[in-house]
Amino acid sequence: MGAFAAAPFMAWLGISMAEAAFGATGNVPQMQTPFPPQVPGGMPPGPGQWPGNGPQFPSVKFDKHVMLEQNQKNIRKDVDLLYDLASKLRKQVDKTDSSEILSVDMIRTADQIEKLAKHIRNLARG
Repeated sequence: MGAFAAAPFMAWLGISMAEAAFGATGNVPQMQTPFPPQVPGGMPPGPGQWPGNGPQFPSVKFDKHVMLEQNQKNIRKDVDLLYDLASKLRKQVDKTDSSEILSVDMIRTADQIEKLAKHIRNLARG
């Protein structure tokens, strides 16, 4: 028998075996899902109450005010760096005749400025 002729035969054989095992009525036994273990009081266990050594995740609370202050410090530091990069780019532009020479260093500095400006924008959004 070829591979293509064997496939329908195997499908028929599988269906026949399933009917023989479960009957032709279609009463296929359903898989039972286990209920979560119960703790005293009849409720499912909460975090940290699961039996065994399951993962324990500490509850971390973020103080929004502290996060905003840190963002402000980062923004100030990044703006100073942005000013330095812009000054560097300005000197490169003054020094180079961009109509005749394409300065790779100028392009890299402009890319750094663009990335830093996007980073500052994301920090400002919070």
